[in-house]
Amino acid sequence: MLSLPLGAFTVTKQVVFDGLVSGLVYGVLALGIVLIYRSSRIINFSVGAIGAFCSTLLLLLVSQFKWNFWPAAIVSIVVGGVFAAAVESTVITRLFRAPRVIVLVATIGIAQVAQAAQFALPRPDDLSSLTIYPAAYNGLWHVGNVRVQGGEICVLVAVPLLTIALNWFLTRTNTGKAVRAAAANADRARLSGINPKLLSTLVWTIAGLLSATSFILLAGATGQANGLATVGANTLSRVLGAALLARMTSFPKALVAGIGIGVVEAVVTYNSLAQTGLRDGLLFLAVIVATLFIARRSDNNEDQSFSFAPRTKPVPERLRSIWWVNALPRMLGFIGLMIAVALPMLVNKPSRQILYARMLIQALIALSIVILTGWSGQVSLAQAAFAGIGAFGYAALANGNRIGLGYGAHRVSYTFPKLPALPAIILITLVCAGIAALIGTGALRVRGLLLAAVTFTFGLAVAQYLLQRPFFTGGGPGVPVEVNRPMFASVNFNGQRAYYYLSLFALTATMMFVARLRKSGFGRSAIGVRDNADSAAAYTVSPSLTKLRVFALSGAIAGLGGALLGVLFGTVTTKSGFTVEDSLQSVSIAVIGGVGAVSGPILGALWVIGIPAFWPASKIVP
Repeated sequence: MLSLPLGAFTVTKQVVFDGLVSGLVYGVLALGIVLIYRSSRIINFSVGAIGAFCSTLLLLLVSQFKWNFWPAAIVSIVVGGVFAAAVESTVITRLFRAPRVIVLVATIGIAQVAQAAQFALPRPDDLSSLTIYPAAYNGLWHVGNVRVQGGEICVLVAVPLLTIALNWFLTRTNTGKAVRAAAANADRARLSGINPKLLSTLVWTIAGLLSATSFILLAGATGQANGLATVGANTLSRVLGAALLARMTSFPKALVAGIGIGVVEAVVTYNSLAQTGLRDGLLFLAVIVATLFIARRSDNNEDQSFSFAPRTKPVPERLRSIWWVNALPRMLGFIGLMIAVALPMLVNKPSRQILYARMLIQALIALSIVILTGWSGQVSLAQAAFAGIGAFGYAALANGNRIGLGYGAHRVSYTFPKLPALPAIILITLVCAGIAALIGTGALRVRGLLLAAVTFTFGLAVAQYLLQRPFFTGGGPGVPVEVNRPMFASVNFNGQRAYYYLSLFALTATMMFVARLRKSGFGRSAIGVRDNADSAAAYTVSPSLTKLRVFALSGAIAGLGGALLGVLFGTVTTKSGFTVEDSLQSVSIAVIGGVGAVSGPILGALWVIGIPAFWPASKIVP
């Protein structure tokens, strides 16, 4: 097979072609992201899950019910459009003027509903490892030294046509122009006789059709039928990366960016199989470059109709003079604290005490989102990544791991001394604050949901690449890390009850600190920048510096929570609560509990973690 060596890399025609096919699929999925964002300023995290459901439905119709491919494909694609239209009409339209972070969580919930529907479909009787996913054209050809399958030809033909059709729809038709007008200013478009909600339903329907088509093409190109997977964080990060490189505006650029990501990914994977997560790290760097040097501030302004951060209504003047109204938050907080103190004394099962401690620590991590979103109007999908750095970093400092700088044998290395628990936690908390401030520089270029997409790719890069480095693992990639229970002032926290009280103290102290900080000049400055950065700057408040401080504080709290969570588990891996999916769960906890309230994460943790665990048929905790 012909190959072209490029320094330390070897590039073959087959690798480039396989990357081209994968990149086309990334690009066409990115079209759905761009389409919905251009019409409603929403990043749709359910676009892949809807397509995965439809591709599984097609497999069922062909394999189990013996349908012909084309009727099955038409029905499956139409189902994708109907599914998307139904969730838009029942969920999205009711959140039309809600803060964008709430809509973001809604799309995450829609993705989970689509996955549940996919798993609820009956499994074909004759499905085996040898079953080939049906494609429009079957066959195998060799063009030069490149192997081409029928499903790959479908991708090569269909994806460019879909891109041209979408671009023509938005730029040449009256309906497309109305969609663009409603996206630019929904209130002004309504005054011109345009119905933004109706257009939103139309756009979601098109996105559903596009998602179904994309996954059917992807499954046909790969030929995988047995264990047909749903869209995961890896695929979604590449789709979001392509959309970001296209500035969430251009269909052709999104397609080209998807192709570039697919080809680079294929080449990097072919040449560096031993470098776990290297392609995810490179993707994050590409997104950062796009954010810092391509994205324009004017592209990301959102008008009042699409406000991002929630506004808390003040207490009416007539109620402020009533003593119990003013004392009610403190009274409820005291009652809740007393219940939390008595809980492990009433329930002696160690497994339940571990669950209670986990809920407290997850609430602490979600508190970092309350600061970032409730105060600054930004949202991060990388809080679990900072928690992972906190957990693995604490273990590395406590175990005295060695860190190496450079490449190959010619590198500078340093072995850290084994630090006691308290200095190790303080140091790794400060490190997380510094990393968060560095990532927060992206807030100076983008805001809101675009920043969420950037931090999504950062979270994946941390889980797949950074936390796999020898300094964090103490060995090779994927090695479980042992984390010993700390001792503070000669107090041993090996017991589950004792560690529960340590977690309760950490959460209570952090909440009291955050509540006091909220009333200080720092908190008022952050909220002022969130509401009106120009007015805040007129009062000598630096919006850039304020945002960086909020990011640093948020990262520090998430890192502290991660260190406590790692010690709770005893043995941690990158899948021990530090994945991108866990970041999405943290956002859900903060939003469900109330992203504007310091006590909100506690209620969110009870709902998201407590209810599934306490369900009578729960298999989470015995």
